[in-house]
Amino acid sequence: MTTYDIALIGFGGVNKTLAELISTRGETMRSELGFGLRVVAITDLRLGSLVQPEGIDLSIALSLDGDRDAGEYPEGSPRGTPLEARRCGTAWTRTGQ
Repeated sequence: MTTYDIALIGFGGVNKTLAELISTRGETMRSELGFGLRVVAITDLRLGSLVQPEGIDLSIALSLDGDRDAGEYPEGSPRGTPLEARRCGTAWTRTGQ
């Protein structure tokens, strides 16, 4: 089955809800849609950026708030730090499983 790696630009209402859906209903969505989604990058001016090519632990991303930013995590950048273009250049890939 195909898995699509995605990058979330901004982590407000829509993308945060998408991350919650992938986290809680990912396997159900995979079987219903015939493909899976894996978040490999998130960048947000308020929360910072995370890039993990093997997939981000969405429970970590969903725990970020005004007091904690992505700079506290491996491969994370603190708030206000733009995601480097060379690192997210591979974020939009398609992998077969």
